[in-house]
Amino acid sequence: SQGRNATMAAAEKKLRVLGVMCSPRPDGNTATLLDRALAGAKAAGADVEVLSLCGLKIAPCDYCAVCHSTGRGCVKRDDMDAIYDKILSADVILHASPTYCWHMPAHAKAYLDRWTCFYKPDWSWRPDVADIMKRKVMALITVCEDPNVEDSAGGIVHTFKNIATFGGMVWAGSISICAGMAKDEAKKNEKALVEAFEFGQKVMKTAVSK
Repeated sequence: SQGRNATMAAAEKKLRVLGVMCSPRPDGNTATLLDRALAGAKAAGADVEVLSLCGLKIAPCDYCAVCHSTGRGCVKRDDMDAIYDKILSADVILHASPTYCWHMPAHAKAYLDRWTCFYKPDWSWRPDVADIMKRKVMALITVCEDPNVEDSAGGIVHTFKNIATFGGMVWAGSISICAGMAKDEAKKNEKALVEAFEFGQKVMKTAVSK
C-alpha cells in the first residue's frame, strides 16, 4: 500500500521531522494537534521531535544586517542559537500555530524573522546552507476558534508558504482546523484529531517522494 511504502522509504532515509509548536500555551489545542500530526509522521516511519517556542527567549530581528555583511549568522545570543541547529538538521519542518488577530503569535513571528540570517543580502540562501535548505520540506497546521478557518488563518498560511516557495523548499501544504477557545477542546474533537494524524502522514508521503 502507499502508506506502507511511505513507511519503508522514511525508515530507509531516516527522515527527521521537527514539529515547531508556535503557541504560547504549552498544552493547548495547537500542541494537541501538532502531537497528533507528529504521531502520523512517526507511524509513517519518521523520527520526530517537538520544539516548543513557549517560554523561549527569542529577541526580535532589528535588521542590524550584521549577518548579511559577515555571513556568519545572527549576532544575538538567545535560544535561537540552538534552534538554528535543529532547523538545519531536520528534513521536514512542520509548524503549528494558533491564530492571533488573523496571524501568528508575536513570539512565533520573532522566530520566523530571525531566519533572516540564513540569507544573503539579495535574499538568496547563504552558500553554506543553500543546499541544505532547498532539500527541506515545510508544512503548516493552523488552529483557531472561527469556523471559517481558512479566512481567519489565511495570513499565517500565506507567510509560511511564501517562505518555503521563495527559497525553493518543498511546500507540503497546510491544514486549518477549528478547535475552539478552551485549551482542551481539540482533545475532544475526534474529527480534528484524525485530520491532524492523516496530515502528518500526507506530509511524509510528500517528503519521501520529493
